[in-house]
Amino acid sequence: MRGRLGIVAGLLFLVSGCGEPMGKVTGRVEWNEEPVAVGEIQFEPLEDKTLPISSGLIQNGKFEVALPPGEKRVRIFVYEKRGTDRSNPAAPIDIITNTMPEKYNTKSELICTVKKGWQEYHFPGK
Repeated sequence: MRGRLGIVAGLLFLVSGCGEPMGKVTGRVEWNEEPVAVGEIQFEPLEDKTLPISSGLIQNGKFEVALPPGEKRVRIFVYEKRGTDRSNPAAPIDIITNTMPEKYNTKSELICTVKKGWQEYHFPGK
């Protein structure tokens, strides 16, 4: 009986979270006025470096990420298949590259402020 109570208490703790308010960011990512087909968006904390980078998948130009509030550096990666490595015929591997310019990812200056609750951002790129 005690074991079951411990499991239930643990599950309730996980479901309720640690009490920290979260933000939920949804939005769109475009490149040359077209929705990004497949990619990744990352939100890197600027204030509290102990927090992890939060990321989400971009599909058909849309994304959704839950993360702690605060100022974030935004990094956008757009993935495209460039070929297939067939050196091992039993396990071919797709060759995927990031096609987004560095100014949107490794050298990004995109900054957004995430607040508690829901917010929407649009990131157009050219």
